[in-house]
Amino acid sequence: MHNRSIVVVMLGRSTKNLFPTFLDVSSSTQIHGNISIQHGSRFDSFSIGPATYYVGHITAIPRIRAWMHQEPWAGVFFPFIMGLLCAPWVHARLKDRAEKRLSGDLI
Repeated sequence: MHNRSIVVVMLGRSTKNLFPTFLDVSSSTQIHGNISIQHGSRFDSFSIGPATYYVGHITAIPRIRAWMHQEPWAGVFFPFIMGLLCAPWVHARLKDRAEKRLSGDLI
C-alpha cells in the first residue's frame, strides 16, 4: 500500500532481527491497526484513533455527511447553529408579513 509509513523506535536493541521477523510476519494477521509492538518474534497490534483510512478526494456535501457520521455531536450542534443563523432572517420575514397583513396589503 502506498502512502503508508513505518516508524521504528528501538530501545537498546540491535536491528539485526527486526526486519527479517517483520518480513516473515507482515503478511499474516499479527500486524494490523495503527500500532504494532514486537516482542521477540511476536507482534502485538493495537488500533488507536480513527479506524478508517481515506484515499482520494470527495466533494463538499459527501465530506460533510462523512464528518457528521464520524462526529455524532455534529448532528445536534450543526442544525442548532444553522437555526441560530437563520432565526433573524425568519423573524424579519414574519414581522414584515404581519405588518402587511395588518395594514390590509396582504390578502
